[in-house]
Amino acid sequence: MFFYLGIGFLLWAITIPGLFIKTKTGISFFLALFAFWLICAFRFETGFDWMVYEQYYNAIENSGFMEFPQDVVSMEPLFYLLNYLVSRVGNFQFFLFLVGTFNTYCACRFFYRFDSRVSLGLAFVFCWVYFPLEMGTIRQSIAVSIMLLSMESFVFGRSKKAFFGFFIAMGFQYSALMYAPIFFLRGIRYLIQHIWIYIAVCLIFYSVGIGSGQIALGLGAVANIPFVSEKLSVYAGFGFSQRSIAGAGYLVLNCMLLGLAKLYIKEITRRELVLVGALICLIGAQSFLFDFALIWNRIQYLACFAQAVIIYDILRRLQVPGRAVVAASVAVVSFASLLFFVSAGSAMPFTPYQSYINYVLTNEEGDGRLRAQQYYEDFNAANKVSE
Repeated sequence: MFFYLGIGFLLWAITIPGLFIKTKTGISFFLALFAFWLICAFRFETGFDWMVYEQYYNAIENSGFMEFPQDVVSMEPLFYLLNYLVSRVGNFQFFLFLVGTFNTYCACRFFYRFDSRVSLGLAFVFCWVYFPLEMGTIRQSIAVSIMLLSMESFVFGRSKKAFFGFFIAMGFQYSALMYAPIFFLRGIRYLIQHIWIYIAVCLIFYSVGIGSGQIALGLGAVANIPFVSEKLSVYAGFGFSQRSIAGAGYLVLNCMLLGLAKLYIKEITRRELVLVGALICLIGAQSFLFDFALIWNRIQYLACFAQAVIIYDILRRLQVPGRAVVAASVAVVSFASLLFFVSAGSAMPFTPYQSYINYVLTNEEGDGRLRAQQYYEDFNAANKVSE
């Protein structure tokens, strides 16, 4: 736990001073990039997902092309193809290295191309979604990274390339379909014009406590859409989420950020529409689908990158005293989010962190596999009790 908290503290410590200088690259950029990349690219038996994907990877490695193994969970076509190609040249650890490197590149490119401060973006993402995304959902992380490239293309007027990237993202994780609303600029512009009404409706709906997640999940599960309906049926087995103080607080924070964006960001170009649109989608999902956390969490994975850019846009419009207060507040709340995650029981597969570099040097495997197995057993037991 203290390892992750130390990295989070380091990222914010090197980020905040840089908010008061004009250059966007330098020592803070390279330190943040290195830390972000090193942890996910060299993780060894650490995280939620690696055991399932290791089994899938090994099954593909021992099969011929298009000979889909029957003893593992089926996955999206492009993810299968990636596993097949990489398995011809390296082991599963090499696969994790490639995914971590690609995701780090896309994250840094996104923040740089969106005229934001890279170190702030990486620090923010690290505290809010890094663990469940980069070390918990490999397919989703690849899809999000491709969507970041797609958003860049869309903002710079390369719409065909953007939509191509969107479909590629769905080829790695079908849930990327949920990101489609960010391309509907007219609808986003309309909501921005009526943003206070939108915020009020979302907060009221959440307060009333009538979640639409169960209805949406039920309709999707019986729609008989190949693979998608099957996955939704599996998700239904996980049970539905209840409102919580933490969830309500996060919704309020997002509504506050949306309101501040309306107040401080006066020029609304395609760039701002896409960024604010991602935040609008997240708030809507939190409010109307609060009882289906698997959905709004996946939207959060992409929206978090937009949130970081919006925060930087607001910060650079503030005078120095106000900028210092807001930056420190963002850092404190983000660090609290990180602390909340790593101190929870669900962080068992993450703590302590295990590095492949250390494994190569010492030949000590650690207890990551045992902790992952225990986590799955506890998770399955909890679901049986809730049924």
